[in-house]
Amino acid sequence: MAVLGAAVAVLAVVVVFNLLITFAVLRRLRSHEERLARGGGAGEPGAEMLGRSLPEFTATSTTGATVTNAGGSARLVGFFSATCAPCREQAVEFARHDDPNRLAIVLMEDAPAAEQEGILAALAGSPTIVTEPTSSVLATTMEVRSFPQLLQLDAAGVVVGARHSVRALATAGR
Repeated sequence: MAVLGAAVAVLAVVVVFNLLITFAVLRRLRSHEERLARGGGAGEPGAEMLGRSLPEFTATSTTGATVTNAGGSARLVGFFSATCAPCREQAVEFARHDDPNRLAIVLMEDAPAAEQEGILAALAGSPTIVTEPTSSVLATTMEVRSFPQLLQLDAAGVVVGARHSVRALATAGR
């Protein structure tokens, strides 16, 4: 009989512990839902970049020209990966965009030559294209975590828009 009493006591402790964990998880989920409802949650990837300045940089474009952000002209900056299928689709839209101050930064990684050529062909018509290896200083500094990543900068070089598509970025600014 003592063993049965001990088993019931252990079971009661396990049940109470389970209830406490369940209530803690529910409370956490509720606070997460509230944060998402206020717009402070996942949202569009890249939203954490809003309000940040593009760091000063100097790079060489595919045409051999020196590219820098000194002077801070408003521009559209696109981060693309040579191995990313959505990047190729967005690169075409990026190349067609009417902003003359576009800068495409392409991470070449260890992509096969065909993929490297494909992303560069998709970007044909973009005024400035910079290619970088996997360890892109700009992508790392701006904490670009997914591709494609498009940033709209104001005249001071501050990110005022961040999206994964040119169309979404254009409609967000209206």
